[in-house]
Amino acid sequence: MDKTLVDNGTDMKHSEGWDGNKYRKNSWGNEEILVYVNDDGIVGFDYNYPMEIVETVVDKTQMKSFEDIQSIFEEMVAIKHATEWGHNTIQIDRVELRYYRISEADNFETGLLVPVWDFIGTKTFEGNANDVIIDNDSVLKINAIDGTVIDEELGY
Repeated sequence: MDKTLVDNGTDMKHSEGWDGNKYRKNSWGNEEILVYVNDDGIVGFDYNYPMEIVETVVDKTQMKSFEDIQSIFEEMVAIKHATEWGHNTIQIDRVELRYYRISEADNFETGLLVPVWDFIGTKTFEGNANDVIIDNDSVLKINAIDGTVIDEELGY
């Protein structure tokens, strides 16, 4: 790899439901290293869901310009965060170019690392019942190659 950060997200990809007469439940966890520490020091660690890069599908592909990505962001952020139950305020703090793991629609066995522009900031939701929810996280991820918006819940 080229020493670019890989964003595994903060959650795992999860899908469940009926497939004909069988109920299927799939999870794709995020690569992580857990270190266990107590008063004696490090007492153990777990390496969960390690990624293995087995091939390069496209070498030296062209990415869209940031100006193209910015116009996609301006259009899609309002669509993705639209709500009829309250009001969203979004403040972008930074934009990072990184790799993000995506998968095919229903394939939990393999995935692709694609470059994404990750718009990170604060989302404030004010609901009809005076609820205020503040979330500081990724606001929108856009595939840097084709300009599609990545749905983090679906994993692609």
